[in-house]
Amino acid sequence: MATLYYRGMAEENGKPKVGRSARLLGIRPGIDIDIKQVPRNWLDEQGYLQPEAERNPSSDELVAVAIRNTKGMSVSLSIESLPTFRRPITFGGTGKDPLWQIDDSKITGDLEAVQDSPTHVSILPRATISKPQSFSQERSPRNSSVVLSASLH
Repeated sequence: MATLYYRGMAEENGKPKVGRSARLLGIRPGIDIDIKQVPRNWLDEQGYLQPEAERNPSSDELVAVAIRNTKGMSVSLSIESLPTFRRPITFGGTGKDPLWQIDDSKITGDLEAVQDSPTHVSILPRATISKPQSFSQERSPRNSSVVLSASLH
């Protein structure tokens, strides 16, 4: 059986609105995901950070990378565990946005879901990668996808 995660997000054309806000589908660089500038030659051909022993020590153009740590886009394991301000009024909260569910089996490619408390999950990069902008776009590197169902309002 699929695991479903829940998140209140603004709607645009029948889908979660994509962008860089706590109310949108995506991450806020420096808040939800740590971003660091590293020399481009520290990355492999796919944009992944190479092990330290394999990095070219010469300096070249700096690029932004999304750091793989414990931070990511927040989702909840149940509707009841959403913060009151993120849960729509129809579900007993004060949130003004519709409720969306994310099917865990659709979180693929460069993204993974990590449970970090009994009620909370962070969707974050599997590795340090050079394309942090992809976490707020409909397409992601290596065909990552997060499929969202219709809103639950």
